[in-house]
Amino acid sequence: MNDDRNDDKRGEDVRRRDERRKARLANALRSNLRQRKAQQRARRKGEAEEGEGLPAAPAPSGKDE
Repeated sequence: MNDDRNDDKRGEDVRRRDERRKARLANALRSNLRQRKAQQRARRKGEAEEGEGLPAAPAPSGKDE
């Protein structure tokens, strides 16, 4: 009988963990989508993107090495 309560409690813990995971993933997906939409709008307007990214490559010096 005590084992049944422990199983129920573990089941509830698993469900809560799964719900928190789904909520976290949904928030991450929404955030990613907002960022991608903002990037696309900036590209359409011809503006520079704001945010993190790779640094630009140095300009070629024009000399043969």
